[in-house]
Amino acid sequence: MTDDPRLAPASVTGMSASPRVSVVMAVYNGERFLAEAVESVLAQSFDDFEFVIIDDGSQDRTSAILERYRRSDPRIVVRTQCNRGHAASLNTGCQRARARYIARMDADDLSLQHRLERQVAFLDERPGVAVVGGAVHLIDSAGTALRVDYCPTNDTEIRKTLPWATPFYHPMIMMRRAHFGAIGGYRVAFEDAEDYDLYLRVAERYQLANLAEPIGCYRISEGQVSHRSLRRQRAAHLAAQASAKARAAQRPDPMAGVERITGEMLRALGVTDAALEASCVAATLERIELLLEVGAEEAALGLLEDATDRTHALGGRRKLAAMRWRMRGRQSSLRGERLRSLCAFGRAACLEPSLARALLVRGRRRLIGWLAASPDRPKIRPRRASG
Repeated sequence: MTDDPRLAPASVTGMSASPRVSVVMAVYNGERFLAEAVESVLAQSFDDFEFVIIDDGSQDRTSAILERYRRSDPRIVVRTQCNRGHAASLNTGCQRARARYIARMDADDLSLQHRLERQVAFLDERPGVAVVGGAVHLIDSAGTALRVDYCPTNDTEIRKTLPWATPFYHPMIMMRRAHFGAIGGYRVAFEDAEDYDLYLRVAERYQLANLAEPIGCYRISEGQVSHRSLRRQRAAHLAAQASAKARAAQRPDPMAGVERITGEMLRALGVTDAALEASCVAATLERIELLLEVGAEEAALGLLEDATDRTHALGGRRKLAAMRWRMRGRQSSLRGERLRSLCAFGRAACLEPSLARALLVRGRRRLIGWLAASPDRPKIRPRRASG
């Protein structure tokens, strides 16, 4: 926590009785990054907002941190409850919101100073858009910027992405409260993918958009995801897709009124065990890539080993084995072991031929550099430039 005056809110005395924006955050045991997240909201150039924070039964110092901020800034409203889960907590926060616009925020991310200002202006000018997000800086646990990740910006591009992937960073969206209420808010059955289900339902009635510019920092940290949580997330993701397909075919929504997704329910939706496992493998590989990008090799290896133990299909195990060889090749390259690195990457490409082209494209310049380097040249861990 910091008392840096540069992070003080622009104005708290002028807070209106009916703010234009309600920032909603749900937090559970978020003490590690919570102060940074809260301060990034309080430091916004746009100050006509309330900050509704739901403490979902935290057992660490979260409550004490929130109480300190609540006492120092009248825009902050804190509600503490027994643990109910993220989706239910977000619904509680959104129901408490008074403003026309609801801006989401998570306890481990950061909003850039002009985020709310840019999103409010965008929605004011485009009444047909229900949800607007934006690009983000990916950061590691220490807050070091890695790169900018851009999202599809206009409604047409977003709709091309939506059937198979989430085209938003959930903590960075702003939405119209009336539209959020009209579609019934978050559905608790889709815990860990409640945002994806929300976007699918919003898209059936309204337009969606992303700002092209970065509006926040999305943190990648080693303790965020386990294989178990990835499996739960992918199950909810596939159920949301099946639910959307049923609605598109003018059939009753099979997930209406459902509070929990079970294996039996997934099979009834047409989601096979093989499809769920394949989706889990793909999500695991994507997560490992991000963990490696922030230097969390140990966490990446743990996730890989856990996924390997739980994956049965030959294709999935081959993809995971290819990733293991890629990691070995990466470690060898960092130690300056050129031949070992080339051999490991070659094994990875043999196990998963689709990797061959990607490895060649990504590694061409680096391989040339390795081969041309002096044996005495110090090896520096490569880092992608920040946006």
